[in-house]
Amino acid sequence: MFCPYQFDSFPPSEYISFFSSFLLSNHAPNLEAVLKEKDTTLHYSVVVPHICINAEDPRFGHLFLIYPTQILPLWDEACVDAQKQMLKKKEDEGICIKGLTIKEQLHARVSNLPLCQATSKNGIPRTSDMNRFVELRGTVIRTGMVKMLEYRRKYECTKCHNVFDMEVEIDQMNQFSRPTSCPNSDGDESCRGKNFKPVEGSGVCKDYQEIKIQEQVSKLGVGSIPRSLLVLLLDDIADSCQAGDDVTISGVVMQRWRPLREEDRCDLEVVLLANYLRVNNEHRGGGTTTTEELKTEFDRHWAAHKDNPMLGRDTILRGVCPGVHGMFMVKLAVSLSLIGGVRRIDERSGMRMRGESHLLLVGEPGTGKSQFLKFATRIESRSVLTTGVGTTSAGLTVSAVKDQGGE
Repeated sequence: MFCPYQFDSFPPSEYISFFSSFLLSNHAPNLEAVLKEKDTTLHYSVVVPHICINAEDPRFGHLFLIYPTQILPLWDEACVDAQKQMLKKKEDEGICIKGLTIKEQLHARVSNLPLCQATSKNGIPRTSDMNRFVELRGTVIRTGMVKMLEYRRKYECTKCHNVFDMEVEIDQMNQFSRPTSCPNSDGDESCRGKNFKPVEGSGVCKDYQEIKIQEQVSKLGVGSIPRSLLVLLLDDIADSCQAGDDVTISGVVMQRWRPLREEDRCDLEVVLLANYLRVNNEHRGGGTTTTEELKTEFDRHWAAHKDNPMLGRDTILRGVCPGVHGMFMVKLAVSLSLIGGVRRIDERSGMRMRGESHLLLVGEPGTGKSQFLKFATRIESRSVLTTGVGTTSAGLTVSAVKDQGGE
């Protein structure tokens, strides 16, 4: 991706000034809603479409895609600056600002990247995308526990007693790199101390979660095996999705090194540090909510077939996997499996009986089994479609593995 500008072409104050003005002009209601929130310790977000940033100033829109790790912290500062400007403006206009508090932990979430090969990915990012801001779509196949990550810690120089901050290095498996020299400098002289000790109780923590997403099977070619990617979620977007969700994630592609051990091979992996996450389940064909229009249509349908309910049932079955002709019994079985039953509890033993049933489709090749499965995936809001391509003669199996974090 070619850009005629470099990150150093503009001072940091200009990045902050541009984004704070942009927020005040285009997202004032969102800022006001955040100011009205009571808890100042939580993390908040303001979602900004990249297309709007690009329309406001193409220079900053293009630079952001190439230098996201340098620009995102500046835009988080701009979110705080925009809140201060909004409060000052209200105060100058004589508007009561009681109950409005500035949230220091407000983050900019950038969505809706340009639909081009460099930024919008249907598959797993390559090494050429390293340190770039990309957007990709996939299915969540695993979610880890939400943990507490200490991302900032204070150190004290034993020579001059200067106290300074150190931040965790995500690309080093969330490790702190011990400082090599004291950053304190007084005029032309510097401390140059090399011994430090952590300040007790100075750690600052945030929510942290690792999830794994897989390429969408519907976007792959015949015979292709879907690949997976590890995604890191921080702050308020942690614990925002579940296994089986179809998601759109935008973030920074980075490499993460495993801890180095003597006489052990150095290992690294490609991960995505997420900045924005959206669950797309509601965009599937079946939907996830029941509106008044759907209820009215449901009542109208069965009222019209109250004398012959089987005819009403067959009318619904004609819309199940319409690409396959006939096979009403199979369509009925698929429909009942998707609808599910009612879970009940045994009164004597207290055992819970699930209401959902399993379904086994057996047939010759070309009889439409895969078509029924794909239709069920589109209807069900949380589903994962998998195939036996690339498996052994034992078929699909399940295994338990222990991750680096002990899960």
